[in-house]
Amino acid sequence: MKRTNRNYFPHEYTAKDDPKCERLIFKMGMEGYGIFWALLEVLRAQPDYTYPLENIPLVAYKYRTESEKVRRVVFDFGLFNVVDDKIFFSNGLIRRMQPMDEEHKSRSEGGKKGMANRWKNNSVIKSANNTVDNSVSNTLNNNKNRIDKNRTDKKKLSIESKESTDKPCEGTTKRTAFVVPSLEIVKDYFSTIKGGDTDAECFYDYFTANGWRTGKNPIKDWKAAARNWMRRKSEFSNTTQNQTNHETKRIYQDL
Repeated sequence: MKRTNRNYFPHEYTAKDDPKCERLIFKMGMEGYGIFWALLEVLRAQPDYTYPLENIPLVAYKYRTESEKVRRVVFDFGLFNVVDDKIFFSNGLIRRMQPMDEEHKSRSEGGKKGMANRWKNNSVIKSANNTVDNSVSNTLNNNKNRIDKNRTDKKKLSIESKESTDKPCEGTTKRTAFVVPSLEIVKDYFSTIKGGDTDAECFYDYFTANGWRTGKNPIKDWKAAARNWMRRKSEFSNTTQNQTNHETKRIYQDL
């Protein structure tokens, strides 16, 4: 994978042997270690690499674990920094992303300069060609009076035909813009599809955090999404991995 990929972030393969991670694995097993990496990936996806603590229940629900376990990983092992009990972030992630961000910024600025130079060169070429264009234009104007009248009529007919084709068909309707429902409306609807307030709140928080999108596509029918949410609840189950790995300890940077 190229390091220029914007979905990529680097980390050491020996991260599991860092004393903080060793204590995390000792206390919470590989489930805790998995939660740690899931949180790093969540932070990586944010523009400023921070994430609100109030969304921890949403993360827990999305990755099929418990909110208290996620909070323990954030607060108990020194792996993350918490600000005003509102947001958390990882110094290690920010440090590792800095070279990639600087490279991306440099490439962006270089692209803008290259585009400016191309526009400048095009202006010079255009100016140099004006003389030739004027000469050709004079020749074309002299020949314009020789055009057959029938050809003019055909052109007019073609334009009229195109205008007729471009007119919208009668009876067409404009798609109604999607309106985000309130939480109370969502709760009321969930009660009709055998869902509780907790289901409605998790559904609402999830799609609010994702900009009311499914993948890259905007939601067109939130009620259909709610029904699908309820159908998929039973598909997921918690899994716990049990692995051990003994390697020589080294001195590590903060994760």
